[in-house]
Amino acid sequence: MPKVIPLLLIKSEERGGSLLAIVFLLSLLSIMGWTLVSLVSTNQTVRTDLISQDQATFTNLAGIEYALQRFYEGRSPEVAETILGRGSFHVERDGSSVMVTSRSGPSQVLHSVSLPTQADCLLIDTSESHTHDRGSELARIWLTKRCGEEVVLDKMVLSWESDGGESYEKVRLSSISDSRLYDAPPVIQSGELVDLIDGRMRRNQRYKLKEIRYRKVEGVGRPDMRQKDSFRLKLFFGDGSSQEVHFTLAACPHSSC
Repeated sequence: MPKVIPLLLIKSEERGGSLLAIVFLLSLLSIMGWTLVSLVSTNQTVRTDLISQDQATFTNLAGIEYALQRFYEGRSPEVAETILGRGSFHVERDGSSVMVTSRSGPSQVLHSVSLPTQADCLLIDTSESHTHDRGSELARIWLTKRCGEEVVLDKMVLSWESDGGESYEKVRLSSISDSRLYDAPPVIQSGELVDLIDGRMRRNQRYKLKEIRYRKVEGVGRPDMRQKDSFRLKLFFGDGSSQEVHFTLAACPHSSC
């Protein structure tokens, strides 16, 4: 049977050494325990920060999608501070782009996204283009606004092949309700840049260039543009963007063509 030696009976130098070892061991265990608690706490903080960062990122993506949706609906993409789940976002416009700022907890995410130009927001359809009044008036060029708060038609160039010195003297841009946006009598040669009175298209709908009227030549009358091989139309917009199309005339459904 092993012999039990009471601690009080150990010699002083032996007892002192043993007590020191015990104190050291307890201190070591205490440090290890504190370190473990600290590591767990730090790990929890890191995980929380990562979750907040992810939430802020997803909120930012949602903010971008919402801003672009508004823009394509013809509304301003700017959005005041909006709560979304555990985060929030707001959208500010900076010229041709938007800045989306999102927050979740201590995390913040910023993204800048370029907006479509006014040229991008306008579809030019010449598939129905033909002439009226025995070839003296070009009509049925459709312009469809599909995004942005407004598209401003600023300038245009119209040219045609087999140029015989013809010129046109009227341009009319109308909405589907036939409200006049632009109607003035310039005298313009083929390929010449004309500075239009700004035609502002604010609603997402169809507009049309419906009366490009060719100038009457004295002693000859108005030219017959039905014999022209092809046309080129280039439109310039208020933000400096432009769009160009080439087309030939479609068959006219009316006898007056």
